[in-house]
Amino acid sequence: MKRSIKIIFTSACGAFAIFFMVIYISCTRDKCASVTCSNGGSCNNGICKCPSGYEGTTCQTLSRVKFIRNWGVENLTASLTEPAQFAVSIDIGTAGINYVSIKNLHDYFTTPVTAYVSGDSLIIPVQVVMGKTVTGSGLIYSSNAYGINNTISMSYQITDNTTHVIDVESETWHG
Repeated sequence: MKRSIKIIFTSACGAFAIFFMVIYISCTRDKCASVTCSNGGSCNNGICKCPSGYEGTTCQTLSRVKFIRNWGVENLTASLTEPAQFAVSIDIGTAGINYVSIKNLHDYFTTPVTAYVSGDSLIIPVQVVMGKTVTGSGLIYSSNAYGINNTISMSYQITDNTTHVIDVESETWHG
């Protein structure tokens, strides 16, 4: 008798536990069920994790888009022999989805300088262009990241490969 009560009690507890597990699992909402991540993004706990080159709540925006335009440059380190203001343009690059081409960097380079975008950063990797080694980086900021009032705080270094003279530039680019 005691054994059959023990079996009934154990069975009832097991059934009760299974019942509550089923109810709990069925009531726990999958936060990714209603989220569709674009461009190869993946959902984790209701938030899209975007692949390199994309951003936005659903990875719908190319990261480099906010950089592609004509920029008015204010050279903060200009000397008597350098222009204090000039224009550069940033176009779509050909090296990959993150890459852009900067035209007229330093109001000198007639050959485009390659850069890549990482979030809000613009990075010029070390490269030789027109006999000079160029490297640097910048950060875009604005109250409206895709509006017309963006600003890039840009710093870069140019080394003349013949004379070994190093020119360090600090500029504000207005778009």
